Amino acid sequence: MKKAAYILCSIIIPTLILSCEKTNTRKDVLKNREVYAGQYDSSLIYHEFDPPWELAFVWDNENIYGLGKDSMDIDSDKDFDIMISAFIINPEKIDLIDFSQSAYPSYSIELENNFSLAVCTELFPIGQGSVGTAEFVDTLNFGVRVDVLSAWSETLPFVDMWQSNPGFMAPSEGSWFHAGGIKYIGLKKDSKHGWIEVDATDANHLKFTRFAVQK
Repeated sequence: MKKAAYILCSIIIPTLILSCEKTNTRKDVLKNREVYAGQYDSSLIYHEFDPPWELAFVWDNENIYGLGKDSMDIDSDKDFDIMISAFIINPEKIDLIDFSQSAYPSYSIELENNFSLAVCTELFPIGQGSVGTAEFVDTLNFGVRVDVLSAWSETLPFVDMWQSNPGFMAPSEGSWFHAGGIKYIGLKKDSKHGWIEVDATDANHLKFTRFAVQK
């Protein structure tokens, strides 16, 4: 009987030790301050827009061209960190537009105060076997780990979320134009990381729903 009890203890005690080790490992992970798109805890500044934040557009007299511009304070220091601007065209007036004389629609983000965005680079043909490159704000899925991403806007003064481009040898509109639902923007400031959630159901009227960034 004593022998059986000894065997039982020898099974249970190491199991408990392993269980404790697993818990400590999880604490270490939290200590490392990993950041995942769409997720937050007390180590992050978190804000939810109610209703969702979106640009208000001013239209020209003929209601053809719309221009919107506004700013966000991401780290709650009362200083605007990103400026979002857009130029869009009323789809009902598309037949009235002379594209040879017009700017092309776009959504872009201008950065301040050392912030940068996760980006993706698109290659496109420019003729004679050469390729050009275009940088867009990356579209991240929920749960993607932000702090290990390697491609950031860094010194770029602004980055397009999407832009319509003319001609055959030009990049696509960018993945935000075709996102069609909830996606995330990756944020970085120095060694801190965060994310912005965007409802991209309508590419012309992006809705910014919430964000989080490390304290």
